[in-house]
Amino acid sequence: MNKEGLSNLDSIHNDLITERNSKLINFEGLEELTFIGGSIDIQENITLESLDGLSSLTTIGGGLKLLDNQGLKIVNGPENLLTKGGDLRINENDEVIEITGFSSLKSIDGSLRFFLWRIVNEFQWF
Repeated sequence: MNKEGLSNLDSIHNDLITERNSKLINFEGLEELTFIGGSIDIQENITLESLDGLSSLTTIGGGLKLLDNQGLKIVNGPENLLTKGGDLRINENDEVIEITGFSSLKSIDGSLRFFLWRIVNEFQWF
């Protein structure tokens, strides 16, 4: 999926949602994105392999949900994320083997939920 047309995008004032996108492999092309005022909802994207491209995010105003992305192997959260409102949920991503990132995150204004994983080998957060 070509996202080059969004390469200068630095903020989204509402939500970033991608559901059932069979061509999405990662988020490369969104490296300038630092602010999302609403939530990020990433679910049922069978070809999604990683969150590469979202590394510059510093603020997510709402929740972050990763749900049932069957090809997702690496959850590499934004290293510079400071503020996160709403819930942080990573659920039913059966192929995840590594979870890293989010090392700058100071608080979550909601729930932190992880469940239904099979083979996580590495978990490095906070």
